[in-house]
Amino acid sequence: MALLGRTLFLVAAGLVGAGCKGAGPAPVSCAPRALDGGWGTPVALASGLPGPSYLAVDSAYVYWTNSGSLQGANGSVMRMPLGGGAPQTLASGLSSPGPLTVDATDVYWTNFGAGGDAGSVMKAPLAGGSAVTLASNLANPGGIAVDAIHVYWVDQGTGINNYNDGDVMSLPLAGGTPTSLVGAQKQPGFIALDANDIYWTNGGAQGALLKAPKVGGQTTTLAANLYTPGALAVDANNVYVTYGYNPNAVIQAISLSGADAGILAGALFAPAALTSDGTNVYWTDQDKVEAAPINGGGANVLASGQFGPLGIALGCGTLYWADQQGGLMMKL
Repeated sequence: MALLGRTLFLVAAGLVGAGCKGAGPAPVSCAPRALDGGWGTPVALASGLPGPSYLAVDSAYVYWTNSGSLQGANGSVMRMPLGGGAPQTLASGLSSPGPLTVDATDVYWTNFGAGGDAGSVMKAPLAGGSAVTLASNLANPGGIAVDAIHVYWVDQGTGINNYNDGDVMSLPLAGGTPTSLVGAQKQPGFIALDANDIYWTNGGAQGALLKAPKVGGQTTTLAANLYTPGALAVDANNVYVTYGYNPNAVIQAISLSGADAGILAGALFAPAALTSDGTNVYWTDQDKVEAAPINGGGANVLASGQFGPLGIALGCGTLYWADQQGGLMMKL
């Protein structure tokens, strides 16, 4: 997997928590939709967006980052009601904003920056107000996640060190100094959380899926020798990870203890983003949005003819994704 950044690599993390539950204000729960029930026709919620890339949802809104143009700090963080409506800008003037996540009070994201140590982690209040920089002078920040106490992210390391100096980082929501939970990682790019652990992928031709306690402690390799692993998602039983490339990319389930739980889908092009509701996994791939049961059954195409779908999020039986090349925010 190439470095995350200004989405030149068409990769995105599945950053929404496992299960069909809102991640922000007034959480709600619902039953997963059957894959054979007919999902209908995709609907464009917003158009003309400047590079929509990464998504998160809560019980009321879908949030996303716009990467902007290739020059200048003109990226943004936006949201709109789940059912549609006028998009609202929460932060603007950003330099290559990337993955994002949301809790009950704030939306959090990483900025890749303009190179060097120009990356940062920021947040903006959902109720409105100025964006705040939580951490700066980062080399190549990537995936981000949040729980009730900390915000977590990965820094992919530096080219001068062949990206062997990546970090898994945390910072208290109340503020303070960022802490390296796990250092000396090989180009970590994507991240997910459960109640106790943090999960991430290390990139490269001999990539890996790893986990460590959120409070710090021993790192466990759940799967090794994965070719360019990418997006991941976690539920109560498994971690789901994408790896490989056209025509041999796959989505694999791996138990939380590291046992092989099976290939859920194969012969894929380059899955970009991934999420799970505990019954199915959902992903974007080249020009399609697809899903597969976690207990097996193969891939189901939910939407085709897309123009470069990237980030994906699930909000109570409704799928949302960013169509970067088409400048669209979609739902199904």
